[in-house]
Amino acid sequence: MLVGDGNGPAFYRMFNGVILVFTALGLWLINTRKVIWQRQLGVQDHGARIRFSLLAASASALLVVAQLPLAGF
Repeated sequence: MLVGDGNGPAFYRMFNGVILVFTALGLWLINTRKVIWQRQLGVQDHGARIRFSLLAASASALLVVAQLPLAGF
């Protein structure tokens, strides 16, 4: 909508940018907090946080790659 069109290559390029920015912002917020859910992190929690970050980044990357043909690439 920001580019004046609700579909087409420009929309998908913008949408891919939004996906990447929000994923990066969300992962940054999650990974910079020393205390999550009102408790200290243990060794297992650190590993789970890394696995979650990899899963979230992979899902976002797959979504962006799947939309590349629609974005005109």
